[in-house]
Amino acid sequence: MNKQRRIPILWILIVHLTLLSLWNTPTLAQTNIDSASINKLIKEANDSLYNNPDKTINLAEQAVAAANKINFPKGLALALDIKGYANAIEGKTKEAMDCYKSALEIASHNNLQIIIANINTDIALLYSNKGDYINALKANQVASLIYNQLADSIRLARSYANMGSNNHYLGNYSAAISLLLHAKKIASENKAQAFAGQLLNSVASNYIMLKEYPTALAYLKNAMTCLDSAKVGHEICFLNLGTCYDKMNQPDSALYYTRLALHVFKETKNTKNEIHALINLGDMHLKQKQYDSAFTYFSESYELSQKTEYNFGLESSYKNLASVYATKNDYKKAYELTIKSQILHDSSVNEEKVKALTELSAKFEQKETEQKNQLLLKEVALQQLTIQRKNLMLYGSLVLLLVLAAGTMLSFRHNRLLSEQKLMRLEQQQLQAQMNPHFMYNALNAIQQFIVLHDIANANKYLADFALLMRQTLDNSKDGNITLKREIEYLSNYLSFEHLRFEDKFEFELIFDPNSDIMNIEIPAMIIQPFVENAIKHGLCNLVDSKGYLQIEFYKSSTFLCCEIDDNGIGMAKSQQLKANQFIKHQSHGIDLTRKRLELVSKMKNKEYHIEIINKNESVNPTTGTTIIIKFPLES
Repeated sequence: MNKQRRIPILWILIVHLTLLSLWNTPTLAQTNIDSASINKLIKEANDSLYNNPDKTINLAEQAVAAANKINFPKGLALALDIKGYANAIEGKTKEAMDCYKSALEIASHNNLQIIIANINTDIALLYSNKGDYINALKANQVASLIYNQLADSIRLARSYANMGSNNHYLGNYSAAISLLLHAKKIASENKAQAFAGQLLNSVASNYIMLKEYPTALAYLKNAMTCLDSAKVGHEICFLNLGTCYDKMNQPDSALYYTRLALHVFKETKNTKNEIHALINLGDMHLKQKQYDSAFTYFSESYELSQKTEYNFGLESSYKNLASVYATKNDYKKAYELTIKSQILHDSSVNEEKVKALTELSAKFEQKETEQKNQLLLKEVALQQLTIQRKNLMLYGSLVLLLVLAAGTMLSFRHNRLLSEQKLMRLEQQQLQAQMNPHFMYNALNAIQQFIVLHDIANANKYLADFALLMRQTLDNSKDGNITLKREIEYLSNYLSFEHLRFEDKFEFELIFDPNSDIMNIEIPAMIIQPFVENAIKHGLCNLVDSKGYLQIEFYKSSTFLCCEIDDNGIGMAKSQQLKANQFIKHQSHGIDLTRKRLELVSKMKNKEYHIEIINKNESVNPTTGTTIIIKFPLES
């Protein structure tokens, strides 16, 4: 009886111990963690990136945990990077940036150069999608310098392409073209035909923005040829073909290619390009006065831009929706959307960011030059090791001469960049003086008054004129020189607004020969307006018993193009007596900036610009007012 009772107890004990052993035994994943298994997880995460971002995040988290357990920095950095990219695809910007920063810190601490470059490329894409092109450009520049050091030509080409895209959205189209063509050269050398086709398509985009449509079409044709040989990717050219034909007034072709592009972008879930296609289609229908269709396309682009936090798309959608609301006489809504568009534009392009871009480009060029010089010196050093001792002094001298020459060139370039930066600062300060908040407030207030009074015709007119004036001011500020024709168009629009603002306090007249060759002469932008503003504000608007009159005349005299600004105001002396402190402050802010700009331009171009101010009260036959003559030297 006792033996029969012990047998089941013994078996129970054995089973219990076996189960306990199995319970405490680590799984295969726990016991066999190594770099290969982590790399496999990362590869699986990458494979599911676009089809299933949630799965990618889950696999990346497993890889992070495993890499931490065995202290595998490379795997940890890669896993965090792929997790950040998956979050970016899902629109989780903050989570994505947190992952990228953690990955970058680990990669930097362990000197994983290629991973550092790749993470910076991903960070640049995130910034770009947010509309922060300055920081995107900065991250891409860091990546390109590493790829150049590692002689990774294809990734280097992609960095140049990304920097070209950043410059495109910042409005630096010439710089963008240069970078893209550099990238295309590398792609062709590596027989990457599909990539070369994409780059040529991007070059065409910049020529479209420069309004050089035949050149853009030529590049698009070359892009299609490259893509034909690669047998992929033709759809990337459709959007630009549509835009090009639209600008060349061929609406049927424009609509065909743009709709084709939209169809492909929707199928491939290329959201960013889908937004551009929707905006372009809306614009085309707006031109054809198909307002309901235009409204539908703009609304869809707005929703996608808001969902993906794509600031460029939001800005364009606001601006275009404002145009549609204006056609429907809903001026209040048009006004609100115009202001939203302007706020977004100002947040991405302002004086500080332009200054930062200039400094960033200068630093990048300097680093790139230093890197090339270092490579050159290494090559010279290697060559010297193979030369006999008797030639050591000779080649040492040559190296010294090369270093001195490079130093001289860098010094010359540095001085030139300083002059250009100073000129750009003055231009931006002058732009800020032109677009001062007081003037913009009064202009918008006048438009609002028309809306309140239900004066639809004037509200529509001045809303359009105000948008045109803002566009002209920003466009002129980007160009160092503009034609006299553009300057006259800008002054005419500005004076119309000032005439409205001061309620017919003065009349004005622009005198010029529209058929003369002087209309094509180029002059520095934003020079004349500060003097015109000064004449109106301190001369004409202080008249009490008479109406003001302002005459601006353009004519050619020997080796100069002359601009004569004549007013019948109260004159300089009386203006100083009335508002001395205010006049001094205004002059230093506007006219003094103009003088400094012309002095710097005179030095850079080795040509003299003259400003002559005549107070008519001090002449032999005194009359009221002031005459200002600005002389622009003609090209010899």
